[in-house]
Amino acid sequence: MPAEIRADNDPCWRRWRMPDWRQCEGELAGGEYPLERYLGGSEGRAVFLTRFASGRAAIKLAVAGQAQVGELVERWNRAANLYHPHLVRIFAAGTWALGGMPLAYLVMEYAEENLEEVLRERPLSTDETREMLEPVADALAYLHGQGLVHGNLKPSNILAVEDTVKISSEAVSAGDPARRHPGTGSNAGTGFNADRGNRRARQPGSRGRRVTLSLPRDGAKLPTP
Repeated sequence: MPAEIRADNDPCWRRWRMPDWRQCEGELAGGEYPLERYLGGSEGRAVFLTRFASGRAAIKLAVAGQAQVGELVERWNRAANLYHPHLVRIFAAGTWALGGMPLAYLVMEYAEENLEEVLRERPLSTDETREMLEPVADALAYLHGQGLVHGNLKPSNILAVEDTVKISSEAVSAGDPARRHPGTGSNAGTGFNADRGNRRARQPGSRGRRVTLSLPRDGAKLPTP
């Protein structure tokens, strides 16, 4: 990455031109979303606690080239038009330049925990496994019925949003048209492409299954920020 695109006096950037994400707390992504607390990430991606419509939300930042940033935002905005009670809602997506570096940002529902965190501590019981798999299967069936695929299903992307199990939605993409579910017909996939300009997820018509993935800590849920 060319050195000239980095602001040398910006504390968010290390000498090797990648963000020091923890130092970015307090920044205002896109001029609108405060990076309140760093929650985790990698060299090129990070997730922070933020605020959306006076409520708690999560914001993901991704470092990419200018063309790739635009592609990410386009995909995320399309995914924001999907609704299923077991898909994480996307509230907004856009681009932001931090220290001269182009970033894509994604504002979404905040999840208190994910399945990977739980499995580090203990295996799920048979009943817990069934309660977790049923909503995941429902969400995947919805995506497949739209001619879409999740693309990155793994334990860290199976999340607990309050008391509802959801799967992440930012990796959703068009599936192979030749392998679409036979019941979807010629309109398969139109739900993914409709209303591209709308960055807000549709309001839910009903709640999903209420499931707790919490670890057994005297019956309490994992602490939340």
